[in-house]
Formats: sequence, structure tokens, C-alpha cells
Amino acid sequence: MVEIFGALANFTKKTAAAKMVLVILAVICLGLTWPGTGLAANSIITTGEGVAALGNNKSRNETMAQARSLARHNAAEKAAAYIKSSTEVEDFTLKKDLVKACSEAVVTILEEMESRWLNDPRLGESYRIVIKAEVTPASDMMRK
Repeated sequence: MVEIFGALANFTKKTAAAKMVLVILAVICLGLTWPGTGLAANSIITTGEGVAALGNNKSRNETMAQARSLARHNAAEKAAAYIKSSTEVEDFTLKKDLVKACSEAVVTILEEMESRWLNDPRLGESYRIVIKAEVTPASDMMRK
């Protein structure tokens, strides 16, 4: 990227407007990659598993979509979880104990490592998928 800016600077040495454009481009590039902005969030690679039962009211495609959705959710929970707890005590007695947990992330499926139909004794005919995914926590979750 430095070579591009260097070549552009040499090409446009004669005009002040071109230099201003170069400065604006540099500021935009820095702004997009600065920690805490949307494009610079730390992502991790993880796996997720999802299993969905076929049932009487779902087609095979709906079952596969549900299992894929569960696998994405599972991967997001492994990588990006926000936990908040509060405890209220009155007269040395626990009055309220609250734990909130949420997971909000962008999940990109990189690879379907395993996908197959099963005959599970508990669920009946079901679909299982294991994915490899890149999980990027949502930027507003990181600020909480």
C-alpha cells in the first residue's frame, strides 16, 4: 500500500489538489483500519456444529438450513460472548442475582467440514453439519 501512495505522490507532485486527495485517502484508510472501527474488529477462526431433526412439518432443505443456522450460532457463541452480571443484596440476604449473556457477531462460513444425514435414535432422521467459520464480534458489542 505504501508503494501505491509513493507512486501516486510522485505522479501528482505538481498540484496541491492532488496532494489533498492523497491526504484524504490516507486518512480514510487509517480510519477504516483503526482499532474499534467496524473493519478492524478482531476475528477468530473456529468451528460450529448444528443438528436439526427432519420432523413432519419440515422439508429436507428447511432442515438443512436450520442445522446450518444452528452451526453458525454455535460458532458465534464460542467466539464472541458478552456476559454481564448484577447481584442485589438486602440485609445480608440475596434479593436478586441476574446474569445476562449475549452473542452478536458476523459469521462467515469458510468450509463445511462435515455434512450428512443421520438416523438418530432420539431425534429420528436428522441432518448434522460441522463448519469452519470466521467470527468477527459486532463492534457495538465490544463497546459494552
